[in-house]
Amino acid sequence: MACGIIGIKNNPKAAELAYLGLYALQHRGQESVGVVSTDGAEFYEAKDMSLVFDVIKKGYAKITQLAGDTAIGHVRYSTAGSKKDNINNVQPLYFNDLNIGDFYIAHNGNLTNFKEIKTKLQSCGANFWTETDTEIIGHLFTRAVGSLEEKLIGSLKELNGAYSLIMLTKDSLIGIRDPRGFRPLCLGRFGESYILASETSVFNTFNLYTLNHSCKEKIAYGRDLDPGEIVLIKNDCIKSTHLPDKKHAFCIFELVYFARPDSIVFGRPVWPVRENLGRTIARKFKLDADFVTSVPDSGTPGTIGYCLESRMPFKPVIFRDHYYSKRTFIDPTQAMRDLGAELKYFPIPSEIAGKRIVVVDDSHVRGTTSKRIANYLKYFGAKWVALLFTFPPHAYSCFYGIDTPTNEELPGHSKTTDELSGELKQYGADYVGFLTIDEVVEATGLPKSEFCLACSTGEYPC
Repeated sequence: MACGIIGIKNNPKAAELAYLGLYALQHRGQESVGVVSTDGAEFYEAKDMSLVFDVIKKGYAKITQLAGDTAIGHVRYSTAGSKKDNINNVQPLYFNDLNIGDFYIAHNGNLTNFKEIKTKLQSCGANFWTETDTEIIGHLFTRAVGSLEEKLIGSLKELNGAYSLIMLTKDSLIGIRDPRGFRPLCLGRFGESYILASETSVFNTFNLYTLNHSCKEKIAYGRDLDPGEIVLIKNDCIKSTHLPDKKHAFCIFELVYFARPDSIVFGRPVWPVRENLGRTIARKFKLDADFVTSVPDSGTPGTIGYCLESRMPFKPVIFRDHYYSKRTFIDPTQAMRDLGAELKYFPIPSEIAGKRIVVVDDSHVRGTTSKRIANYLKYFGAKWVALLFTFPPHAYSCFYGIDTPTNEELPGHSKTTDELSGELKQYGADYVGFLTIDEVVEATGLPKSEFCLACSTGEYPC
């Protein structure tokens, strides 16, 4: 699950801040929300199959009843596990250990050896109550021996794939990032409080909150957790240890699409990377048009980069209906993605008729949005339409937290870029262009060896 997770330690409003932080991570998961807090003696839990704001709107009084100075939270985007409304799958998940006591886990990622480990655990008598791969992590931990740290290292060594984890015990907050570093996880400070979060967008949101409440102290973004790092926060102390090193495999799609544009991911500010992708595609495809427009919102940074490089004007002629709150890509079924594309984007006819238009988008995954955008623009009278993508077509399934479970779902797996271009031209596009994966990597400013590029190359890190 490419979900959003958060943890807060040493703050009297931990649960309230957890909800606020999850709101800043809503783009990472829109199927459910859960928060668990502790006062050191008891745990307090609230879960719902809805968006974060809906939970806040209908149950703020209940949120304030989540007592304690430590809390963790989770917004879910399911890959492993059922897509149906099953409250059992809503995280954080509860477990009990004979030595450590009660604890909860919030997980962002996807385990590639999930079925193998689950079968082994079931043969040893383990019972499973959810359909998520997160549950095996708790079972492995409760069966490991030794101190808290020894149990963590012993259980995590059995896992393959992507996992950023936040765990909560009655006296500790724990952050964990897998040794390949597929998914981000960062650490910040706010006075005496510690904050763990999937993205630094959480810290930006908290700082605006404190500004509006006349609080002088800012939340400081400390650093990313290292790949393989385990951070244990207890009382006022923080301790770090590491799992054995593995070759890094940062998900490049985090920088291209998934992360919020105000975040810093893998040490790179997201907006400048996406803007640089737009500049790169402008240098590659020197086109002549009346203006450039974006597929909002994820295509906007690349569009601005394209305009800056090409010196062509930017005109937002595709309106995004913000009352449709979901990201189309993240919808769990194709039927919902089709409906979302129809409800989410609306061209402005008066600005389109007779114009030559370059449209910049971040990626072509299933092609649902791209086909409709081209069709809409031509229907409303565009003279010429170019579709440019700042990422190559997704050609292979992701098994590390992005929901593309089968190659058959991906047009880029069975079709060349020329064939994909021909298909989009049938819907009204006159010109289609993609960046190559090497061009994308160069635009990030990080070495190619740091990334997982499996969605483009089919070369899986594990």
